[in-house]
Amino acid sequence: MASVFDRIFADIRKDVPSVVDAVLRQEMFRVMDDFTQTTNIWQEHVPFAVVPHVTTYKVTVTAGKPNRLIVVYDDTGPYVGPLIFPAPARDSFPPSPTFWPGGPVTMRVPGTLQLPRDRDMNATWWAVIAKRIAEPLDADKYPVIDEWIVDKYADTIGRGVLARLQLQPQKPYSNPMLAQVNQRAYIAGRSLARVNDAYANIYNAQNWRFPQSFATVSRKGFA
Repeated sequence: MASVFDRIFADIRKDVPSVVDAVLRQEMFRVMDDFTQTTNIWQEHVPFAVVPHVTTYKVTVTAGKPNRLIVVYDDTGPYVGPLIFPAPARDSFPPSPTFWPGGPVTMRVPGTLQLPRDRDMNATWWAVIAKRIAEPLDADKYPVIDEWIVDKYADTIGRGVLARLQLQPQKPYSNPMLAQVNQRAYIAGRSLARVNDAYANIYNAQNWRFPQSFATVSRKGFA
């Protein structure tokens, strides 16, 4: 079965035909690990049951490993954020940490959520977790990840793999000067991927907006 990584593999083979398959796949894994950690592009909505007097919760993702907590939200029951008027819209997503249910939740240890205080009722909350790749690999020994990510950023991923290969010393394909060019292209593409995802791939827009109460400068009618 064809993999979305096959095109990247073929493109790299064209530039460094002498590289061993195992080495190429190893560098592919390292680049994908860096790419997913930096861009937050691979995400999963994970439900977890909140119970009274428990403030630490383990969350498990279906593939990969938890890397960063993006947001926590509650899509059931009444609004449980700070007492403000008017309450923020229920359909505004993602809410800022100020409007997370129960206050800002932390995840200093990946996969372990820490609530700021006890809750006095049961609830089901959702955590949006940004993931990084992990073993086991797929049948073709490629990282397991959503295919659209690899398809959309194939050139960026390929540049990152080339840079790592060309930085290896005393190899037929060693080329420190060209490695710098490819590494700069990879970093630029990685930054673009992070920005695109923050905007939810919407042109000239962003994924969410701060509530008006976040304004730090007061505007007067005569200003």
